[in-house]
Amino acid sequence: MSRKPRLAIMGASVRAAAQSAVRAGYEVVAADLFADEDLPALCHVTRIDPYPAGFIEWLAQQRFDAWLYTGALENYPELVDRLATIGPLWGVAGETLQQTRDPAWLAALCERAAIRFPDTRKLEQIPRDVSGWLAKTYRHSSGAGVWPLTDEESRRRAVAAGAYAQRPIRGLPMAAIYVVGTNQAQLAGVVEHLPPSPSCAAHRFGFHGALGPAALPSAAHAALQRLAVALPATGLCGLIGVDLILSEDEPVLLEINPRYTASVEVVERMTGAALLAAHAAAVGGEPLPVRSLPTAFAGKRIVYASGAGVVSLTLATWALEMSHAGGVADVPAAGVRFAAGDPLCTLLAAAASKQAVLSELQALEATCRALLTVKN
Repeated sequence: MSRKPRLAIMGASVRAAAQSAVRAGYEVVAADLFADEDLPALCHVTRIDPYPAGFIEWLAQQRFDAWLYTGALENYPELVDRLATIGPLWGVAGETLQQTRDPAWLAALCERAAIRFPDTRKLEQIPRDVSGWLAKTYRHSSGAGVWPLTDEESRRRAVAAGAYAQRPIRGLPMAAIYVVGTNQAQLAGVVEHLPPSPSCAAHRFGFHGALGPAALPSAAHAALQRLAVALPATGLCGLIGVDLILSEDEPVLLEINPRYTASVEVVERMTGAALLAAHAAAVGGEPLPVRSLPTAFAGKRIVYASGAGVVSLTLATWALEMSHAGGVADVPAAGVRFAAGDPLCTLLAAAASKQAVLSELQALEATCRALLTVKN
């Protein structure tokens, strides 16, 4: 029996991708910003500093057969190409990464797939009265590059950032997860994005969590299948996430994240699949495995700090114990300082109904936030 490759996985946070790779039978070495307490049980992990330049030296020192990245290395296409000179990349290289950050390229893809795309323009193409528009840089992850255009100051900020102006779309935020191969693409699953927690309303446009499977009207499902037909010709490969708004029963494509995204974990938990195995087949030019259908509802919630503080021993101990049962992940170490808006941990739940998942996530968050007030 041939040995499965040893994978090097890197990004801002790699725990979910590392878990997927281990479930698929791979040996993993990992590097990210946090080196959370639940990662060492899976693999050898290094906290990267400086980020992201430190990945070059780290990867050069590893023994590995292939490497892949998570968020937000897609925002550093030149770095990705430099890392690809060290060893084989299982993912999307720099030129295609740059294309996915071009709204004209995205609009052309949507036209080919007959899917809606928001009205997106250069800043000089919109009126001086910027109300009713969003600024979008296409160079950040988790919503950090999106903000409302409300006045001249917000417009100047957008000009300095090289942002575009985009009309906001009303509807339900979603993500579609695809596996893109050489000649075909497979829709692995669709999830709803959760709104901000009432306990921490920061990060308005950020990722707060996801729940699936999402209920889709037949017209929306057909549109996502048309997108699957169009994706193989784009140069994308492997796992990708497509952020959408379901508006008037139609999906409106917002952006493409060309890597293992935060929503992939939810699709894996609702189907039981280890999608890193499908990713490996896709980047290797092999036939894609049969798609796994959902067998349960699953969800995740990111807990963001509502204020500055220090992770208590009580919270760290609870989170690590809960991680063994699969309810908490990305476990912080006791004594770690955090600022308002920093991610503290991830909550996970699976159940037979959507409401049961939401209730479990709410209960976990209530416990987590109660323990944040404990002082050691």
